[in-house]
Amino acid sequence: MSNSSSANSSVKERLKFWYREYEFTTAIYLLEPWERRLVNVTMSSIAVISLYACFYYLPHYARSFAKLLGF
Repeated sequence: MSNSSSANSSVKERLKFWYREYEFTTAIYLLEPWERRLVNVTMSSIAVISLYACFYYLPHYARSFAKLLGF
């Protein structure tokens, strides 16, 4: 049981580290909390829309490109 809790704390620490790194890289640690939330929601929305577009359009595009190349 202690091994599981140490693994969970390790994952938590790793996520905290990545978030802190994201804050420092984007300099959002300088913003007020409501501004930080706004930036995070905007960045998350852009990431979700981009992932959706990749999963929706890329397979069809890849098949078309493969046909064009003769595969």
